[in-house]
Amino acid sequence: CVHVPGGGFTAGNYRCFCRKGFYFPNPNAKRKYFEGREVLAAEGKANYSLYDCLPCREGCEECVDDTPCMYQRNVSLRIVLLSINEIIKTAAIALGVFVFVLRENK
Repeated sequence: CVHVPGGGFTAGNYRCFCRKGFYFPNPNAKRKYFEGREVLAAEGKANYSLYDCLPCREGCEECVDDTPCMYQRNVSLRIVLLSINEIIKTAAIALGVFVFVLRENK
């Protein structure tokens, strides 16, 4: 949290910004910090957790929301494409063996 100049040394006269590796919970907010007065007012209440910065996803040093920073593999698509590839390869080998065995028949 950073002291706001010009307000004196009063309680709640600061702004809390999210540290590196965390992001502000509301990505659509115009101001990306928590007002000290709001944080002090919510302290000890049920909504106090609303004033927590959320951690970035694994592999992200900085972020603005929960989107992944690194490429996410689509395992199901990979399995489908690999299966189709193996079926075609097996069919090609079977067709080659079939042609080889029946090459003398007319």
